Amino acid sequence: MIEVIAVIFLFLSMVTLHELGHLILAKRAGVYCHEFSVGMGPKLYGFNFRNTYYSFRILPIGGFLRMAGRDDWSYWYNKTVYIHHTNGMLSDIYEVQNKNSYPVNLIKVDPKAGNVTFRSLDQTDEYTLKFLPSASIVTARNSRYPLLPDHVLFQSKTISQRICIFAAGPLANLVFSFFIVLGILFSIGMPEKSTVVIKQDKLESHTNITSQEGSGSAYSLKNGIKETYSHESLFINGFKRTVIGDDIQHKTIGPAGLIMESYYTVKEQGLKAFLVWVSIINMYLAIFNLLPFPALDGGRIFFLILEAIRRKPMESSKESLINLAGSIVLVLLMVATTWSDIHNFLA
Repeated sequence: MIEVIAVIFLFLSMVTLHELGHLILAKRAGVYCHEFSVGMGPKLYGFNFRNTYYSFRILPIGGFLRMAGRDDWSYWYNKTVYIHHTNGMLSDIYEVQNKNSYPVNLIKVDPKAGNVTFRSLDQTDEYTLKFLPSASIVTARNSRYPLLPDHVLFQSKTISQRICIFAAGPLANLVFSFFIVLGILFSIGMPEKSTVVIKQDKLESHTNITSQEGSGSAYSLKNGIKETYSHESLFINGFKRTVIGDDIQHKTIGPAGLIMESYYTVKEQGLKAFLVWVSIINMYLAIFNLLPFPALDGGRIFFLILEAIRRKPMESSKESLINLAGSIVLVLLMVATTWSDIHNFLA
């Protein structure tokens, strides 16, 4: 039972801390956050807290933070919707007809001006209404997408703020990895060295730990930094060998392999070795997410650096297409590594 709990803890620590890093920086910057999710797929449970919906989903393979942006309402553009207004101000937009609402075509939401442009169904008249602070688009399933002022949208923030928001997720994993190592060193001191070995095919992590009393905080801090740096070097070297090498199947693990490695680490080597493993995996996740590849945090940071150089953002449609292509590649990679995990397990 402890092995299963340990595996669940690994995934929750990776995903929750990563997305929490994004959430904290986004909130600090004043960005409206629609949803904070741990897991993917169908929702198991959710609740609202301070204008953000927190959800837990069935598949523990990731998570997401959905921040408010200027394209939030584009899905409804040039579609028939039903509007309701009060004293000349827009109160709500409905996907399906509601009492006291009437049909129009939605043309554009302008968050800077705080208004919405409509066109009559016969295409003869076009008019604009200011929206109330409580105004929302209400879907057929009664979900609400609030009409928001520009200053709470992600794109309204400075480039440096947006880079910090994207970088905060990997940074949270790095900090967590460091404090795990630091905690281990604080708890066991500085004795004769023993070694925890975590193997993954041809890649090994040798982590020296100590146990003599009277270690002191300075020693623990110094060695915490040293061991965290050691884990980082291990990942970078392993990644280089994976990319350059000719036998990728035996040098990478996917979600299934990660679960098995975690299970056997805590079962065969104990909790202390498992915590080292958790530290390493959080380090992996942080550095991998900082790679300048589409759909990853590093890719989004790369787009923001280009925006700073060009002094104008890339068209959102092009950026979305590039990120979609990156997401497809990442999904295919996950499927391939999972297949490799199963093949290696059965071999």
